[in-house]
Parts: sequence; C-alpha cells; structure tokens
Amino acid sequence: MHGDTEISVVLPVLISHDWQVPMTQCCIDSMLCTTDVPFELIIVDSSIGKHSDLQWPKADRVIRRPAAGNSTADINAGLAVASAEYTLYMGNDVFVRDEWAEALLECFAIDDCGIATLASADLMNTPLAQFFGKPLILEGLYGPFMMFKTGENFDADNFPASFADSDMMMRMYSNGKRSYRNCRVVIQHLNRQTINGPAHEAAFEAAKMTFSQKHGGSPLLIFRLIMEGWIT
Repeated sequence: MHGDTEISVVLPVLISHDWQVPMTQCCIDSMLCTTDVPFELIIVDSSIGKHSDLQWPKADRVIRRPAAGNSTADINAGLAVASAEYTLYMGNDVFVRDEWAEALLECFAIDDCGIATLASADLMNTPLAQFFGKPLILEGLYGPFMMFKTGENFDADNFPASFADSDMMMRMYSNGKRSYRNCRVVIQHLNRQTINGPAHEAAFEAAKMTFSQKHGGSPLLIFRLIMEGWIT
C-alpha cells in the first residue's frame, strides 16, 4: 500500500500459457509508472499447472484461489479485502496510459457516478470528444476495466463469468447511479485471453438469458441497450 491510498486495484490472474506472464507484468508496470495517485494492488491468482506458484513481487497482496471456473467469485475475493475508498477491477490484458487513476477519479466528481471507466482503443465507438468541443466525460461502460465505491461486488451465483459487469451496472442505474467514461485517457485491451469456441458461446448465451430474466422487467433504456449490444 502506498501513502494515503485512494484506489484498490483488483487484478484477477489466470496463467495457463507462458506468454501470459510477461503480458501480466507489463500490465502491472503500465499502472505503476503512469499515475501519481497512490493505490494498492491486489492480485487474485488462480493460475494452473507450472504457473500456480508464480510470485508477484510488485503486488501489495496476493490471494491464491483454485481454478474452479467461477472467475466472478475470484474477483469478489479481491473486492472483499480492498481497503481504499474506490476499487478498480481490471483484466491482466489491459494496459493503461498517463493519468489513468486521475481520470477515473474525475468521473466521481459527478454526483450520480456509480461506475467509472476510460475510453478504449479497441472500441470503434471511442469518441474523440476533445476535438469536437463536447464534454470529455460521457456515459459508458467497459467490462474489463471499471471502478466503483469499495463495498460493491459482483453476482457470482448468477453470473460466474459473462454479464457480471452489466448486472452491476443495472443495479447501479436502478439505484439512481450512472456509469461514466472519461475519454481524455485511452486504454488498450488485448482481448487475447477471451476463450472462444462452442462451450464459451453456450455459456455466454446462458448468462445473457439469466441477465434478461433478472432485469427483464426494468423500464430503463440501459437494459435494452445492453441486450442489443450497444453498451460495452
């Protein structure tokens, strides 16, 4: 923990291939060298095989979890020990840029902010707001990188992988909060960790159905936008 810590970063790690080790190390280094905001780094490690005993010397805390197939429960294990005012959940295939933490905190200057994220280089709809005279902070969500007040967690029972982030956002909106994206800082997501194939697609569709059933009675526009794939 560093100084008067403002942010707890929860970084779930599941290493199954050698190339994921330097990727994760670069992810961590990108956080450490691009902000003046003090933060603690909590790594939740459920790596398998020869990678199960990896050391993460730059982390403030490492939580070891068995590879049980519920990645949302792994994230929640990290959220449970966060000690700062805000908690950032991010994937280990995300790379940040200068003032990432400062930009996230700017979102919470807005009274109804419940979730903060940043612009993403791999999304087609990343707005270049600064060139058009529009506000830099717009509504939006990006699943592998989202910050919220410490004490929130994901629904691991209903969403062991997909749609846990969308479910949290729906809960925020139902309680009068919003999710905001600060477009003055752009992050990069490699997307190389996504598991594809029939099993993944079936699990995704099952989670989408559960999400629809849980929130189907919602009058919120955000529900329809999520179901139609407009919110990412």
